[in-house]
Amino acid sequence: MDKSSALEYINQMFPTEASLSGVEPLMQKIHGEIRRVDASILSAVRQQSNSGTKAKEDLADATRAVEELSYKIQEIKSKAEQSEAMVQEICRDIKKLDFAKKNITTTITALHRLTMLVSAVEQLQVMASKRQYKEAAAQLEAVNQLCNHFEAYRDVPKIMELREKLNNIKQVLKSHVFSDFSR
Repeated sequence: MDKSSALEYINQMFPTEASLSGVEPLMQKIHGEIRRVDASILSAVRQQSNSGTKAKEDLADATRAVEELSYKIQEIKSKAEQSEAMVQEICRDIKKLDFAKKNITTTITALHRLTMLVSAVEQLQVMASKRQYKEAAAQLEAVNQLCNHFEAYRDVPKIMELREKLNNIKQVLKSHVFSDFSR
């Protein structure tokens, strides 16, 4: 408030000398108002101070929560990396097992065919010795088809032995056929 407005206010409150007798009660009223305003200011300052302290505490709590969250995120990330490594290792193991399974399946199939071939050659030998040409012809076709599966193994001693036996049976069949038809 500037000086001229303060003077205007005083002149308005005390327009006459007689009205100056009300100065004392007005002063008491103003002092009471000042005390009330001071108390209000003090209360506001205390509240602000408490709010500042509370804000600091809240900020500290939030900072701790963020740090804890950050730690947990790092932990999760670390566990995810470990899980990823385990999954990759398991996948490698599965691939090895799958490859082994294919090899075992191929081996079982080859052994099954070898068993069939050995059995078919023995049956062919019996048919040749009994001169059962019709049955021997069908059996010889089956033996030839089974032999085709073992082309890659032709240098294996047991396969060579089996092929030699088959060639001998074919020679026996051939000689029996020529001998029977020459009569």
